[in-house]
Amino acid sequence: MNQKSVAKLVGLAVVAALFVVACGGGDKTASNAAKNTTTTKSSNAGKAPKTGPGFDGTTIKLGVITPQSGAIGKIVADDIGTPMTSGNQVYWDSVNANGGVAGKYKVSLETADSQYDATVGLQAYDKIKNDVAAMQQVLGTQVLQAMQPKLKTDQISAGPATLDAEWTNDPNLFPIATSYQLLSINGIDYYIHNGGSKTKNICVLAQDDAYGEAGVQGANYEAQKAGFTLKTVQRYATLTDKTAQIQALKDNSCDAVLFVATLADTKAAIQTAIQLNYTARWIALSPAWLPSFVASSESDASFKTYLEQNMWVSSTGVDWNSPVPGYVQMRAAIAKYAPTQQPDPYFAYGFQQARAMDQILEVAVKNGDLSRAGILNAINGVGTLKFDGALPDFFYGTSVATRKQPTPATIFSIVAGVPQGLKTLSANYTSAAAKTFKPAG
Repeated sequence: MNQKSVAKLVGLAVVAALFVVACGGGDKTASNAAKNTTTTKSSNAGKAPKTGPGFDGTTIKLGVITPQSGAIGKIVADDIGTPMTSGNQVYWDSVNANGGVAGKYKVSLETADSQYDATVGLQAYDKIKNDVAAMQQVLGTQVLQAMQPKLKTDQISAGPATLDAEWTNDPNLFPIATSYQLLSINGIDYYIHNGGSKTKNICVLAQDDAYGEAGVQGANYEAQKAGFTLKTVQRYATLTDKTAQIQALKDNSCDAVLFVATLADTKAAIQTAIQLNYTARWIALSPAWLPSFVASSESDASFKTYLEQNMWVSSTGVDWNSPVPGYVQMRAAIAKYAPTQQPDPYFAYGFQQARAMDQILEVAVKNGDLSRAGILNAINGVGTLKFDGALPDFFYGTSVATRKQPTPATIFSIVAGVPQGLKTLSANYTSAAAKTFKPAG
């Protein structure tokens, strides 16, 4: 496989993992996960769930489809897949130590290697699907898209490791956070009201793929609602030279740039901007960020200084050391079950996904039904996913038709030496446009 093909897939891989947050959980999570939820009717409610695929009466087995090997998959695994799965595991370690879901049923993870390839990912799914009750995590946009028809046929629910708004409309998926579109809307709006204005030249530099298009969609929506026109939208193929695109931003006197990129392209884009003596307010979506960008061993002084002076990150949650209960609980779980774990956005995402799955399983246990259909039913009975301040709550209602995406974004500045290199500028920022945006479909 040539470098360009590898680069495209690696870039897509990074899209799957996605945002800089810590997560709720910890030792008290199992008993608290399903508080303040409503459940749908079940004839077996209050009784012990029957055994079935992925549930033997004592243990609930959940699947994880993630890259572990292969020329592309190993690269993805090192920075994304491994820490994300570790986040899943540490969460469930903390719950199992207190008896498991509802204090009764422990959880184990069955991991299968997708090699970050859609065809191999489907083979991995087929390999473990008969042994699991649900998929805790599916990493990779193209892998999940290929898997959606099978999830529907097999009545299996899955946690998407991607933030596209379209997942909100799939009843087999349980998205957990603010979408790419809304991160874009809020990031630009924050700029307009904090140092910029809609009379400034606002532009977009985006990956030329579905992830990039999601960011552009958000930018166009904000422009329409706020009453301005994007000066230019520049697209690029991942891991290719971006000189022409950066020069176009400079030639258009772009004061602010919505940067819809993955961490595979961030450094090259910023280094090109430095070489071209181009400065602007860069508003990066969370997949563009990696803490090592401001680690002394990874970056030179000019690169770090440019990031600190010019880049914001539009993400969700609050900073790693936040005192909100969800973060306190996560840090306690790390201290007990993974004491060498460093602040990492992908670990945090995995921990967050597991917390959401726990809430769903709590409802399924209350309904007396841990079958696949029972877990899907529980998604519609969870009411609102609660995250104890670690993330905005996500209202699910009784069907996908009633789901309401969380709208806030947190805007971070870049500061070397703090956890993840991020410092909160504005937590849970919600623009007027974000409140009216609806996902397509």
